[in-house]
Amino acid sequence: MTQQERELKFALATVQDYEKLRRVLPNFQKTTRQRNFYFDTPSRHLAARRIMLRVREEAGEISICLKRNAQVAAGYFRAEEITHLLNQQVWEKIKTGSLSLHELPSLPLGEELIGLLQSEPLHILGSIETERSYFWHEQGFCIELDRVRMSHGEEEYEVEVETEKPEAPRSFLLQLFAAQQITWEEQKFTKYERFLHRHH
Repeated sequence: MTQQERELKFALATVQDYEKLRRVLPNFQKTTRQRNFYFDTPSRHLAARRIMLRVREEAGEISICLKRNAQVAAGYFRAEEITHLLNQQVWEKIKTGSLSLHELPSLPLGEELIGLLQSEPLHILGSIETERSYFWHEQGFCIELDRVRMSHGEEEYEVEVETEKPEAPRSFLLQLFAAQQITWEEQKFTKYERFLHRHH
């Protein structure tokens, strides 16, 4: 499925800010745990074209996602996103290297990139783990609060809202940050970009 992803994101400075926000956000729904595996070639053919390719394990479900054409302004991210489910058997073959992601027909990578990948296959760069808590706001948007653990154990904290109308969630969160004295900043980079910066 191809769609336009639109997200408002704020980075939180410390685990104390994260815990404080977690206590005061309204209408807790659930907490899930994700593990995201990122793929590229040794020469970083995807990163050079600003393409992110990941496989996510969450709640017994496995999905593959390609994101490209990402833009960000004032903490508001836009990207083209293509997502499909994977079955466990296919995922196990990919993890063991007996099947390459670029061989999956559901990923429209383009002839040029597929040609490069045939000579230099994709491999797993690393993974991150995310504990995500969901909260529902009465104005009709879902707030996602993330505690992210990078490959070497470093932790990051952020809050995000998927929305085509960022004004209401932005206003609500900024008022909450001020009232609770939470240290924050507009997120400038995706999780994948931060992963690459930390580890590569």
